[in-house]
Amino acid sequence: MPTAAASWSSSTSRAGRLDTEGHPERPVPTEVPHALLHTVTGFASWTPPRDVRLNVFDYRERVERHHRAGFFDAADRAALHALPAGQPPLRQVQHGDPLPANLVLTESGDRVLLDFEFTGLFLPGFDLAMSHTLFAATPGAQDAVETLVRDAGIEASFLLNRAMVLSRERRLYSEAAGDPRLRRPPRLDSQWEELRSRLHGRG
Repeated sequence: MPTAAASWSSSTSRAGRLDTEGHPERPVPTEVPHALLHTVTGFASWTPPRDVRLNVFDYRERVERHHRAGFFDAADRAALHALPAGQPPLRQVQHGDPLPANLVLTESGDRVLLDFEFTGLFLPGFDLAMSHTLFAATPGAQDAVETLVRDAGIEASFLLNRAMVLSRERRLYSEAAGDPRLRRPPRLDSQWEELRSRLHGRG
């Protein structure tokens, strides 16, 4: 994956990784979510060359798998399957793992994304959903994400992407129960309950 496709101008002069903490549990400086959101929205507008093969994220399979594992109940499953109904199957390239530690600020002021292991074609807003979850502790960060979502008119796919992100995080921390290196973020469950309320209130 060419790094040039993930580089955009930055006004900050600090070089290096945006943040060394992959999943910030503390508020971070506002420049961190601002830089990451600017970069992932730019990256989503990139059209890969024809010879670049990207995985296509399978939403239906993921919903079914996490339903069987108990992370979605029957009502969640039905609501999530209904979200993309009637929408064109638009897919955008998304980084897939836009952690602050995966964004480097160069000496010249560019932002460069790293680690394209999970990059693929998603419904719009997957990287925004990741950012919404990652920066829950930072005042104003989630509002900034919600504004981008409203402006782009991708509310339904954003909700679906948030469900994918949150169920994955809940699964990872459940599987790692007892591992002192992986402490479950305190806001994870409250974010899931807030999302469920929005999801089931759409009807």
